[in-house]
Amino acid sequence: MSRLAPAALLLAPLVALLPASDASAQSRSSRPARVERRTVTLVTRALKEDPVLVDEALSSDLEFRELAERYVPASRSRMAGGRALVSLGSISMILGAIIGASVFVNGDEGTGAAILGGTLGGGFALFVPGVALMATPSASEKAMRDYWEAHRDDLLRPEARRGPRLRLARGWTPPPAPCVRLLAVPF
Repeated sequence: MSRLAPAALLLAPLVALLPASDASAQSRSSRPARVERRTVTLVTRALKEDPVLVDEALSSDLEFRELAERYVPASRSRMAGGRALVSLGSISMILGAIIGASVFVNGDEGTGAAILGGTLGGGFALFVPGVALMATPSASEKAMRDYWEAHRDDLLRPEARRGPRLRLARGWTPPPAPCVRLLAVPF
């Protein structure tokens, strides 16, 4: 027996299993994958809908699922960038106020005022765009919301289309509530 015979005996069963594992991988890819919980949570928060209904819609509609999966990283990066700008701006303003005030109080008024004004201005220059970045929805969020609004009735179960979860139609106002006049009694 050669030296390679024991290695061949060990590798033969593994080679025989390769086509079977490849077929099982193909059958797994044909099944719809389970939607991650964080995706359902973030999409539910963005759409302000019931998590069970959003989960059903993500499981049943592939286009909505793709839009949601593009939305999640875009939303997280947008919020992370906004938080970074806000925190850097806040730190700059606080440190500038402390250092500028201490220099101002200790006698050098011109330098203290310059430090104070420069760091407060620079801090606001970072803080305000950070808040605006966090408040402005991304293009992927707009696309996902537009798709949800356009196809909401198609995505939901029939029993979920009516009842308290159904939002009011746009442009419709509820009838005025009856008003009861109370006696005004001066004391």
